[in-house]
Amino acid sequence: MMASMADTPKARTDSFSRDPVCGKPVDPNRTAQGYVHGDRVYYFCSTGCLRRFIAEPEAFAAETPTPPSDPPSRG
Repeated sequence: MMASMADTPKARTDSFSRDPVCGKPVDPNRTAQGYVHGDRVYYFCSTGCLRRFIAEPEAFAAETPTPPSDPPSRG
């Protein structure tokens, strides 16, 4: 499901997000450029990056990495 920027929830966080198009750090608390794709909110440094993402989201949408499993304990 895709939503418009007006429907994008504003995250309140102390950490930065990364623009999926150019890789720049983005503060979700300060940017007006946010977009929902699938079940994730993406934040952008500029309208240009947002437009590129909307045109081809699958090229930029990163899959959530699987956390590494704990190594076996040595007994």
